Amino acid sequence: MFDWLFDSNWTVYLVLAVAGVAFALLWSKFGKKYAIGLGVVVVLFAVYLVLQFIVETASNQMRRRIKDIAGSVE
Repeated sequence: MFDWLFDSNWTVYLVLAVAGVAFALLWSKFGKKYAIGLGVVVVLFAVYLVLQFIVETASNQMRRRIKDIAGSVE
């Protein structure tokens, strides 16, 4: 369904890391109202990390099937 989101996971991690650093800097400079943004980014990062292990994309499914076939040939 959302294979594009999980196949290019390094870009999602990069965007979340940049947003996290930006909110952390804003929080240190301007106060508590940006701490909520940082908290949201941290939660999104954690949810995405968990979904990486749960969601099986089409490319992951093909890799798994090829390993199964290679294992049965040996």
